[in-house]
This record gives sequence, C-alpha cells and structure tokens, in this order.
Amino acid sequence: MNTKKPWYTKKKVWKWIGIVFLALFIIGKVSEITGYSDKLEAQKAEEKAAAEAEKDAKQKKIEAELTKEKEKEQAEQKAAAEKKANEEKTEKERLANRTIDEKIKDTVISVTGKKGYRSHKFDSNALKIQINSQGNFTKNMVLKGTYMDMLGIVEKIQKESLFNGADEVKIAFYTEFTDMYGKMSEEVLVEIGMNKDTISKIEFENVLHTNVPTLADYYWENPLFANN
Repeated sequence: MNTKKPWYTKKKVWKWIGIVFLALFIIGKVSEITGYSDKLEAQKAEEKAAAEAEKDAKQKKIEAELTKEKEKEQAEQKAAAEKKANEEKTEKERLANRTIDEKIKDTVISVTGKKGYRSHKFDSNALKIQINSQGNFTKNMVLKGTYMDMLGIVEKIQKESLFNGADEVKIAFYTEFTDMYGKMSEEVLVEIGMNKDTISKIEFENVLHTNVPTLADYYWENPLFANN
C-alpha cells in the first residue's frame, strides 16, 4: 500500500517555491531600482525647475533695474531739457528788456569774455570802453589781440545800433606793467578811437587787423609798452 508523501517533502515543490521567491526578489529589486530612478529623475526635474526659476528671477531683476535706470535717465533728460528751456526763456526775456548799457556790456563780453570787460560810459559824444588786455604774450601778439577786439566790438556796436547818440567809440586796453624797480601797476596799454563815419566805411569781413592803427581816428600806445 502506497502512502502519499506530504507536499513539503517533495524536491520539485521546493524547487518551484525557490523559483517563485527568486522571481519575487528580482521583481522587488527591479521595482526598487525603478523607483530610485524615478525619484532621481523627479529630483533632477525639481532642481532644473528651481534653477530656471532662479534664472528667470535674476533676469527679471536685471530688466527691472535697467528699466529703472532708463526711467531715471529719461527723467534727468526731461529735467535738463526743461531747465534749458527755462534758462533760454529767461535769457530771451532779459535780452528783449535790456537797457542800452546792458546791451553794450553784453556786446563787449561777447568779444572779450567776462574777464575782458571792465567798464563803459558815454562821455562828450563818445562811447568810452575799458577792457582788460588778453594774455601776457609778446608785443606783436598783444597788439594783434587788441586790434581784433577793437574791430569785433565796433562791428557789433554798428550792427546793433548801440551808439546811443555818440559820434565816436574809444576803447582803452589795460594791462599790468612792471617798472625797472619791479613795481607793478595797472596802466592803459593801447587806446584806440574810431568815429562813426570811419566805422561805417570798414568792410569787416575783409579788413586786416594790422590796419587798425592806420584806420583809427585816434591811436595811442603806452611808452612803457611801445619802447619794449
């Protein structure tokens, strides 16, 4: 009489059980690896998204700063333009309402600069102007400067009709002299006078400055300068 062996005593059964466990182990490891890989991919995706978000934030910050700088620059340009417009308006109003003395002063300054102008006055039918000689150079250079200033001033006085009843324009050019003892003094260097008729005959575009002493109705050089 054959007795049936219990299943757990059969090698074939245990073999299949081993195969099943091995398969489950392999499946578990594969799942574990797959899960880790998915987790790693998710982490990389998060890091990439964070990096892109940071990059976008930096770009937006840069763009905001550039926009702010541009707006600031535009505001400064607008303010500068408004300031210039107001200054031009004020100057235009000043020019329109100038007195004859202000016009003469402006005329002299336009030729010699602010440091050149000393004073002016109307005296005995003459417009007398005092000017600081330009620079401390050689005699010829100093004389050239005075002659050119003389022509520039009388041309503008005639053009703008600033004689104000005067028949003559007389300009005294001042400078500093040092005598033989080393004493310094401010004296008239050259004085030049031209009457209205003489000025009206001058073709200012073509006249040579070297002809001023000959053209002048009055010409005087300081001996301290003339003898140098």
